[in-house]
Amino acid sequence: MSSEQEILERALEILKSIANNPNIPRNIRRIAREAFTELKQEGLIIALRAANAIEKITSVLDEPQIPLFARTSMLQVIELLDKLTKTGE
Repeated sequence: MSSEQEILERALEILKSIANNPNIPRNIRRIAREAFTELKQEGLIIALRAANAIEKITSVLDEPQIPLFARTSMLQVIELLDKLTKTGE
């Protein structure tokens, strides 16, 4: 498995755990599902999928009701996906 694929799988795993956690507000889980779906699209290059997912995730980072552990997980996903956006350069 390539390094790029490992990074993508790790990001998907974190997003899935956020989306399935009932202790996280519904709107945050919805964004995690949308980012997950964005990353799974096969028609786009991985750098573009990662950039689109980052955009969705950053839209909820300032939400006051997001739990600290969820915000930390979202930031971790952004860090992983940022590595993927650099692969297209």
